[in-house]
Amino acid sequence: VINSAPKGNAYYNLAHQYIAAELNFLRGADPADVQSTFDSATQLLNTYTPAEVIGLKGPAKKEWTDLASILDDYNNGYTGPGHCTK
Repeated sequence: VINSAPKGNAYYNLAHQYIAAELNFLRGADPADVQSTFDSATQLLNTYTPAEVIGLKGPAKKEWTDLASILDDYNNGYTGPGHCTK
């Protein structure tokens, strides 16, 4: 998944942000602000494959991109505990 460019596939976009968030959690970042988003992403990523997601449009795709956007904000320190200084 890490080596797959999203190229418009919302699965890969969300997966990249999900992996980054999980790594942040493992480094000690407080997940409280995004825990429900992370849990929703876990559910989607465990339920669908990239091939099933690539054709999504409208509200179905928006769910994926909204979750990815929230995790991206967390990963970049705009929400949550901010950037790590270690």
